[in-house]
Amino acid sequence: MTITDFTQVPLGTILPFVFNDSLIPDGWLKCDGREIPVKYKTLRELLNGYTPNFAGRTLIGAGEANNNSQSDGTYPNFDNKTSWPLGQTGGEYKHRLTVGEIPSHNHTINNGDFGLHRRSFDGNSDSDLPYKTKLEPAKGDRILSGTDRTGGDGFHNTMQPYYVINYIIYAGSE
Repeated sequence: MTITDFTQVPLGTILPFVFNDSLIPDGWLKCDGREIPVKYKTLRELLNGYTPNFAGRTLIGAGEANNNSQSDGTYPNFDNKTSWPLGQTGGEYKHRLTVGEIPSHNHTINNGDFGLHRRSFDGNSDSDLPYKTKLEPAKGDRILSGTDRTGGDGFHNTMQPYYVINYIIYAGSE
């Protein structure tokens, strides 16, 4: 299919495009951060001379949001933002968790039979064993311990599952 009339397409319309660069129609530009040709004066002025660069990025709708659950049960405002201005960028390619992002938890140490301890001693005995053990009440014994440090203190990927495509923007007719 060939589209020959883009008169009804608003300037700046962005579309997903699954084909390579050689098949981008006339009047459309790839959204890869390149300089907009001077022949597309209006779009060039509106976007400060460059197409948006969507390489490695996902799109988020501009506008106001709140902390109320959406009809699908999601919460769009996870970081207490109240608006997403048109053209704003954000996010990060990798992330290192902070203590505040780790779920509340504790590490326990199992002391087995708390209050009792086993001790061994040498002695004269009728037994074949070189020593005997005796279980007796603990006398103020305490375990002073912690857990070993763990983790690599590295970054982790936060990318959702994806399928790579191009985005194109309508620049207008020459």
